[in-house]
Amino acid sequence: MASGNAQCWNKISAGGTFTISLKSEGSLWAWGSNIYGQLGDSTNTNREIPTRIGKSTNWKSISAGVLSAFAIKTDGTLWAWGENTYGQLANGSHNHINIPTQIGADTNWQSVANSGAFCIAIKTNATLWAWGSNAYGQLGDGTTVDKTTPVQIGTDNNWQFAATGSFHSMAIKTDGTLWGWGENFYGELGAGTNIRKNVPTLITSNIGWLTVSGGHHHTIAIKTDGTLWAWGLNGGQLGDGTILDKNSPTHIGSSTNWKEVSAGIYHSIALKSDGSLWAWGNNSFGQLGDGTSILKTSPTLVGTTSNWAKISSGDYHTSAIKTDGSLWTWGANINGTLGNGTFTDSYIPYAFNCPALGIPDISADELAVNVYPNPTSDFLNIDYKLLHNSHVIIKLMNSLGLLISEYTSDKKNGNNSDKITLENQPAGLYFLTFSAEGNSQTIKIMKN
Repeated sequence: MASGNAQCWNKISAGGTFTISLKSEGSLWAWGSNIYGQLGDSTNTNREIPTRIGKSTNWKSISAGVLSAFAIKTDGTLWAWGENTYGQLANGSHNHINIPTQIGADTNWQSVANSGAFCIAIKTNATLWAWGSNAYGQLGDGTTVDKTTPVQIGTDNNWQFAATGSFHSMAIKTDGTLWGWGENFYGELGAGTNIRKNVPTLITSNIGWLTVSGGHHHTIAIKTDGTLWAWGLNGGQLGDGTILDKNSPTHIGSSTNWKEVSAGIYHSIALKSDGSLWAWGNNSFGQLGDGTSILKTSPTLVGTTSNWAKISSGDYHTSAIKTDGSLWTWGANINGTLGNGTFTDSYIPYAFNCPALGIPDISADELAVNVYPNPTSDFLNIDYKLLHNSHVIIKLMNSLGLLISEYTSDKKNGNNSDKITLENQPAGLYFLTFSAEGNSQTIKIMKN
């Protein structure tokens, strides 16, 4: 288990094969796959280390989906970027966007839940809104028609918490009741049937629901009494010790100190109030973090520490923050999903360094990097200045995003220089990505 050298992280959201996070001062960072611009760094280049997104330090909350991301600023504005095939970016179009772009002009967004293909959001007046893909009625507006701008769902103004699965939605009202709608083939709505719903439907007559999280076809929830409940598709991800599907809320274990839960594609993780971390379900890529790849059908303790504070499950990876502000990732490491500078899966939690510790952050467009000559016919000189000792990664990719060459080295603070060759490469457009000090910059290169 590797340890980071700083404590600076505040919030985390794991997407399909990428992750976004907020630092304690409100800056936004991202890493992993970037085919649709879901990292928001104005490129479509994958990043295997945290890359700062823009210069703003007033980000408040984040939500990563399969190939898109959403965030809310402290001024209540809502922002989106990434894939937009189904209109899920809510900008009235289907154009993909690779930088954070404001949605409308409203300044009263409270929270947003992003499945990747559709979103459910709550405003500060406790009204419910939705947009994006609606093939299964997951928007809850009574139709199966996609929406490319936010639409209000019903007229109730007592919504408190909302969550999305891959094709279904769950929400809790201020009175503690639980509601669900959308796809229900495996009983993921928990209504006791497998019938699809296209409007918010009361799940049980029970009240006292605290929080809920939707996976691919399963749902995990916690009540105010600290008990854990699950329903839907079950290959072990429900945690009831079986692999039998359930179409109504099923009590998991006997503990009464569950605090937070997050459902991945086929696995689930949860925190107890004592700070211990638990995981169960599919473990093919080590996403449970217990050092194995063995499936677990009941909650299994991860590690021995009891200082976990925040959790988030991606498709096949997991991210978490400890009470000291350190950020940890494990599981599948597709295109740098874990953010640790490698592409190797990790079966145990791995903490990586906090970018730019103790100094003002340098955003991607502020890195002091000079690449010349450009255009070039053979070599590229790369001059740069580091503010402290750093591990430098220089990558050269062609116009299709395929890696041509990679150079890595540990460098001292101060002025540095390197040289790479394009001598044997055909003429055309290339991209040079320079990564250091927790930041990354991509520069277009023309080869004559």
